[in-house]
This record gives sequence, C-alpha cells and structure tokens, in this order.
Amino acid sequence: MSSRTRDYSRRAQPGQHPSTRIGGFLRTAEEAHALRCTDLGHMMTSLPKYPYFIIVAATSLIVALGSVGLALGTSGIVGGAALGLVWAVVLDSVVERLIRRDDWKRRLANGSVFVVIVASGLMLGGGLMYGLLMRAAAGAPADVLSAMMQPTIPFFIILNTPLELAAVPCAIFANWHNSTRRRLILIAAASFYALRIWSYLVYVPNRMAIASRPLSPTDLEWFLRSMEVDYRALLLAVVFVGFTFAAFVRD
Repeated sequence: MSSRTRDYSRRAQPGQHPSTRIGGFLRTAEEAHALRCTDLGHMMTSLPKYPYFIIVAATSLIVALGSVGLALGTSGIVGGAALGLVWAVVLDSVVERLIRRDDWKRRLANGSVFVVIVASGLMLGGGLMYGLLMRAAAGAPADVLSAMMQPTIPFFIILNTPLELAAVPCAIFANWHNSTRRRLILIAAASFYALRIWSYLVYVPNRMAIASRPLSPTDLEWFLRSMEVDYRALLLAVVFVGFTFAAFVRD
C-alpha cells in the first residue's frame, strides 16, 4: 500500500477527531494544536534571550525622546525612532562580526564595561557637585545661575550620548554569553535607560530652555522645585555599582 493510500486510510472515522500531518506523523487536531501552542510558547519565552530585541527597543526609544529636547515635534520623534532602529541594526552587525574573534570579543566585553564605569562615575560625581553648587547659589542673581548652568549641558551630553548609543549596547551584546555578567549588566542598563527616559521627559526640555536665557522668577522656582524631587542620582549609582561588579566577574 502506498504512503498516499495509508494517509487516506487514516481519515477520521465517525466519533474520531480529524488528523493532521506534523513532522511526518499523523496527529489528532487537539495534539496538533497543543504542539503548535508549545512551539509558540517556546519561541516567545526565547525572545528575551536575544540582546538584539533589547537594544532595538532601547535605542529607538532613546533617540526618539532625544528629539523632544530639540523640539523637533512629532515628525522628529518618528524619525528618531526610525534612526534608533537603524542604528541598533548596524551596531548589532558590527559587534557580531567583531566578537567572532576571541581577542576582539574580550576587548569589547571588558572595554565597554570600563567605559560605562568611567563615564557613570564622572556623571555621578559631577551631578553631586552640580546639585551642591546650585543649591548653595540659589540666592545668587539670576544671570549668575544661568551662567553656571550653561557649561553643565555639554558636559552631560558628551558623557550620556556615547553611553546611550554605543557603550551600554556593546556591553550587553559582548557580555551576553556570560550569564553572571549579563544579569548585572541588564539590571544596570535598565536603570540607565530609565534614568535617560526620566531625563528626556521631565528635565531636558525645560533645563535646555532656561539655560539659554536669563532666569525668570518662574524659571528659578521650577528649577529649585525640580532639584528637590530629582532622585536620578540613585539610578546612576545603580548603573555605576552594577557595571563595577560586572567588571570583577571573570569573562
């Protein structure tokens, strides 16, 4: 009897469930449905294991929100999200090629962690000093406070931008194979991106605006009030500590 004849002979009889061919075997409809659900569930639970999906979401969101500080409007947000997506794809391609070589794999894994530690440490110290100075100078003339704010904007931009677009994503990509490092870095990276989202939504637009002109009484009131509820240093401390601990994990 041919295989075609055997297949037809397995048609469902009255009272039986119809059969479906899966992987060379005939199964009932319920078995086929359960197998598909199992495969789909396995695929969905496997998605977070790939760093690519994390980096695409993070960079797309961060670049989109960065356009808010530049007052580019809705088109800027959409364009920023697209640009972040393209950047994540390019970065993934470059890093994937480099880490095929053992020497570059170690360099990227350790170097990216080192860069994040140095940059986050500078921001943590600089932010602490900034807060102390601004609180102490709260009673100074408005033009003095404006002059003190202006140099801090490029300082934090220069440190944050490479972390957002290169160092933190590279650290995730290059250290994904090391489960202990991966956990520490993911916790620290989540804190970092939460910090940046908070900054872009709450602080960046107003602070860039008031730093470009003499402070009005309203500006000064908002600035002092915002400093009282600014707990971003705690998130930055998590970033610094998390990457520092990761640096002591053997690659």
